[in-house]
Amino acid sequence: MWRTRPWVIATAEHQLREYAVNLPGRLRRRLGEFYPVPDVGLPDFEVRAWLVRLADRLRDSVETGHAPSPATPQTHWEWTACSPGLAQFLGGWFSQDMPEEFEDHDDALRGYLTTPSLG
Repeated sequence: MWRTRPWVIATAEHQLREYAVNLPGRLRRRLGEFYPVPDVGLPDFEVRAWLVRLADRLRDSVETGHAPSPATPQTHWEWTACSPGLAQFLGGWFSQDMPEEFEDHDDALRGYLTTPSLG
């Protein structure tokens, strides 16, 4: 994010602080208003402090301008963030329905490359 959308870091810091102050209950998560916090290996009573520490690290990064060194993406989210077109291609064009829409893999690739704004 630092190299493509640095303002997102400050927005994430703000959102983490808001989430830490107003942790949503089960009903609000069930209604889809909030996503549950992923299991970070901490007991529930320590999650709020962890969110604040994470927000502090983001703020420090924004204030000092220190960004992590570029690295190969490791998670699904990182791959999708750095290569959204590739994620869409692999996730959508080679789905279970591919044989119903295209004759073979080469045909699917041609379809992707000739679709405006995708290829």
